[in-house]
Amino acid sequence: MRSSAERSEGNITAIDRLSDLPDSVLCHILSFLPTRLSVATSILSTRWRLLWTLVPNLELDQDLDKSSSFVDVVSRVLILHKAQSIRRCRLICSEYYCKPTHVNTWVSAAVGLNVEELDISYRRSLLVDAGFIGFPSSLFTCKTLVVLKLDSSMPFRVPLCVQLPLLNILHLIRVEFVYDNSLQRFLSGCPALEDLDVDRNVDVNYTCKINVPTLKRLKIRISSVFTKVKIEINTPSLEYLNLSACDCQEFILERLPNLVEANVHVYSGAGYTDEIINLFKGLNNVKFLELSEHITRYLSFDLPQFHNLVSLKISVGSCDEQFLPNLLENCCKLEDLVIEKSGSQSCWAAPKHVPICLSMNFTSFYFGEYQGLKDELELAGYILKHAIHLKTMTIRCAKVWDSDDDDYVDKFGFGEKFCLLKKLSMFPRGSKSCQLSFE
Repeated sequence: MRSSAERSEGNITAIDRLSDLPDSVLCHILSFLPTRLSVATSILSTRWRLLWTLVPNLELDQDLDKSSSFVDVVSRVLILHKAQSIRRCRLICSEYYCKPTHVNTWVSAAVGLNVEELDISYRRSLLVDAGFIGFPSSLFTCKTLVVLKLDSSMPFRVPLCVQLPLLNILHLIRVEFVYDNSLQRFLSGCPALEDLDVDRNVDVNYTCKINVPTLKRLKIRISSVFTKVKIEINTPSLEYLNLSACDCQEFILERLPNLVEANVHVYSGAGYTDEIINLFKGLNNVKFLELSEHITRYLSFDLPQFHNLVSLKISVGSCDEQFLPNLLENCCKLEDLVIEKSGSQSCWAAPKHVPICLSMNFTSFYFGEYQGLKDELELAGYILKHAIHLKTMTIRCAKVWDSDDDDYVDKFGFGEKFCLLKKLSMFPRGSKSCQLSFE
């Protein structure tokens, strides 16, 4: 195939315009393909033979090549690669085909090619006992690394020296550290870190300490059974927090003056109500807050003041009837409220005094899994009456299982929804412009 090649097919002449493009453009196009397909273009012509070696992105996926040759393929690709730097290297493999020593060698090669983003998913095999992963020390002192994502349940060792001056994003999914202080040691060598994602299952007593002055986004998921888990967060620059923990017994949140949004999904027994309240107090600056059913179950009084909160989404089940009134009373700037109901227990009792937020900027109310219970109707009617700036109220009816359709269907038919709408329409309205709708 010649550059601007012309091939005569009868009276039609075809021109190969693609091969006329500069190498940089062709490499950019190839960077969107898995490396396996990028390498395959080398058979097209002499013009294409070595182009794949200049592509800045590498995606090496064992699922696309389930054979013993995968190790040889990856090794050859990294040896022959000629780009001055790798923008992104993604490696997906399992210990069934690839030993930790192979992964170690490949990581060393990527670091030697000045990798900027390294994404490794190394799946454990029940048929093989490969020990722990000891990544090369060069990974922990890489001067070009900006993004590092590790997904592996293999035991993972962090060296004493960690110096990652440009690392901005760090995701550690299912990573099992050999030593308890490994995470703190890792984070101490990341002076530019802004995004951290930690996902762990623990079966021993564990303290998760996050002390990173530059951190802006933090996502923590910790699952534990019959163990003592403590979470300490000291991140003065943090803007977003997503916290999910099971049976966590102690929370210490310090210095979160810039926190804007928090999603909290915590399951703890009734004996840890004080710890959940302490957790709440550390979130009092947020503007957007989402709470799971488990965390609302044991709360009623002693709630902090949320002076900046404008949007609140909560799931309620067997919570105290005073929880919602007390929470609304402590959210003076609230504009948007979303409630997802579960179960049939009452979740509302009208307060003695109208929460100040209902007479301020409260404009939107959404009620999910509405069952038509007395307390639900009273809650909707109370908001209709007292929210003087309310613009929309949306009710989504609960669904029930239909064995005939083998699917969930609306609990209420059209006629029942109309009756519910009629009941709500009879309540006095504080806002004449409010739009009431059913889903």
